[in-house]
Amino acid sequence: MLWMFQRVMFGELTKPENKVLKDLSAREILVLSSVTLFIFWIGIYPQTFLSRMEPTVKGYLTQVNASTDGVESPGRKGNFTTESTEYTEQYYAKK
Repeated sequence: MLWMFQRVMFGELTKPENKVLKDLSAREILVLSSVTLFIFWIGIYPQTFLSRMEPTVKGYLTQVNASTDGVESPGRKGNFTTESTEYTEQYYAKK
């Protein structure tokens, strides 16, 4: 795999018509830089997106717990929200 990457990215050009190709156009640079910025934003400030999802996730977990009350499954203690609620409360307590 590494050998293939080295040949494709760093190997010599075998066809002369490929020598005139440009790497990226201005439009491609703009698109890639905005996607890269978005990726870093999600990684550094995930709460921006997680806070919008929290009410929906809590509602979904409530529905799941209501439909599985009284059903025991191996490895599951209590309901689904016990650990996630504790984690969420600890997370927000730090802020």
